[in-house]
Amino acid sequence: MQNRDEQIDKLQTLLNRAYDSHNGYSEAADSVDNRSLKLFLFNVSLERKDMIQVLSDQIRSLGGEPNDSGSIKGALHRTWLNVKSALSSDTEESVLEECLRGERTFIEDYMEVLQENVLPREVQNVLSRQLGLVQERVKKLESLETEVA
Repeated sequence: MQNRDEQIDKLQTLLNRAYDSHNGYSEAADSVDNRSLKLFLFNVSLERKDMIQVLSDQIRSLGGEPNDSGSIKGALHRTWLNVKSALSSDTEESVLEECLRGERTFIEDYMEVLQENVLPREVQNVLSRQLGLVQERVKKLESLETEVA
């Protein structure tokens, strides 16, 4: 039973991060004026909503009850993003920097869970696909950051 609880805990951690990411991208989209950047950030927010659903389903399949919100750390990060945006003369660049920082942490979280190899193969496959999506978003964010710098 401990193994099952450990599996659920690992997925809950990723679920919390997905909520944090969803909320962060939603707030980031609200804080920029550039229409194409706003649309990109909004679309990533929607992707994260899909990730939340998939992770929630995986937790339920293991007999767990998924969390329904993000972490305190994520809320603090979003607050910092809002303060930094308010004080910065280049909001878009600041937003992209913070999005990149959050994404890199998200990748580390996924890598850690996958390397521990405690989840069933089918769940690992789902996480690998989600990790690939996050990695794609990092590349896009880096490209956007270069454009606005």
